[in-house]
Amino acid sequence: MTVSKERIAEIRAAWAADRQTARQEFKRDWLMHLVQISAQVGLGVILGLSAVLYIVQRYS
Repeated sequence: MTVSKERIAEIRAAWAADRQTARQEFKRDWLMHLVQISAQVGLGVILGLSAVLYIVQRYS
């Protein structure tokens, strides 16, 4: 199965457009993503510490 040079160029152009779109979305949404990641990490830490404290209280 061979792929024509035109098709390869078409795919590369689509990839470039996707990368450009992703860059624009990142520039627009980076702060929201940072807040979301921070909240998830914070909740994970709280949940982990709660589990550790529960186990320590239960088995001591």
